[in-house]
Amino acid sequence: RARFHVASEPAPAARARIARYMAVRVAEVRWGADAAENLALRTDADIELALAQFPRLSELLHTN
Repeated sequence: RARFHVASEPAPAARARIARYMAVRVAEVRWGADAAENLALRTDADIELALAQFPRLSELLHTN
């Protein structure tokens, strides 16, 4: 940041998103596309939440 004369810090959510993107990219370069996709899926908060809801799937889909 200093080299580009940027004084502000990114928001925590933005920092986390950037770090996750960089980690996925590193995995792709080091171990290939399958490893990158695996890492992206395992660390995605939306997918984690969806998987946690599977035990309640019938309850969530039940209509009266």
